[in-house]
Amino acid sequence: MSKPLQEFLSSIGISDLFEAFAAEALDVPMVKALTDDELKEIGLKLGQRKRFHAALSKIRETANRQMRVPAERRQ
Repeated sequence: MSKPLQEFLSSIGISDLFEAFAAEALDVPMVKALTDDELKEIGLKLGQRKRFHAALSKIRETANRQMRVPAERRQ
């Protein structure tokens, strides 16, 4: 069992998808890079894929905001 993967999925609110990703021997960096077609291939349904993409979008938005804050403070 991949504890980092389980923790990552839990942190973005989709821990119920852990078994699908673990069955494919995916780690966190691989999971973050999955395409919609790859998610279909491992058996995720449309709703699950939507939740997955929404969760990743939130992570990316948060990371982008955090990267801008230090730059704004320097100005």
